[in-house]
Amino acid sequence: MLGIGIGSKTSTGGVVIEGNDGLLFDGLVASSVGHKATCPACKKGIGEIVAVGGRTVDLPAGPAARAGDHVACGCPPGSNLLVAQGTISIGN
Repeated sequence: MLGIGIGSKTSTGGVVIEGNDGLLFDGLVASSVGHKATCPACKKGIGEIVAVGGRTVDLPAGPAARAGDHVACGCPPGSNLLVAQGTISIGN
């Protein structure tokens, strides 16, 4: 799965807004599970990244966020997914 960082998009048009300072994937500050992303589609408007599947790569703030993980915002669970634009593959 592809790595996610600050500025990565979500399926609802939001963006990842938190990451691990000083750690870059494809020019983006790498994000971990638990970091936050925005969501313009719901009233809450923000949520934490939740892992989908197991993790084998740990970053300083926790397991690496990957494409396909979801954002726990006010949308139905699993409907706001992280979308990768980069080329860095993280884990299995």
